[in-house]
Amino acid sequence: MATILICDDEVPLRRLVVATLDGLGHTLFEAEDGGRALEEIRARRPDLVVLDVMMPGHSGLDVLAEVRADPTVAGTKVVVLTARAQHRDRDAALAAGADLFIAKPFHPHELADAVQSLLTA
Repeated sequence: MATILICDDEVPLRRLVVATLDGLGHTLFEAEDGGRALEEIRARRPDLVVLDVMMPGHSGLDVLAEVRADPTVAGTKVVVLTARAQHRDRDAALAAGADLFIAKPFHPHELADAVQSLLTA
């Protein structure tokens, strides 16, 4: 069983991701913005983070850069889940250290399978 942080500023999206991952047997917790996500990552040390890009304050890419620069949490798996779905957005997320990029809208099974795959890799 893993711990997973879901970070998105949109409550309905967080609820959808929680509903998607809830039956997989993992411990889920949420953050509503990038600053809170960083606090939760450092405090709880999740195994995986599902991270939106466009958020108030710290963007998802800012959070990702800070996570990758912090040796205590740098190994955390990160799935970037975003409406910014251009090739350049995908390339930027992967260059910043994302383990996986999924564009919104997404199919819940795609996210569940990706999370399970990353956690068992």
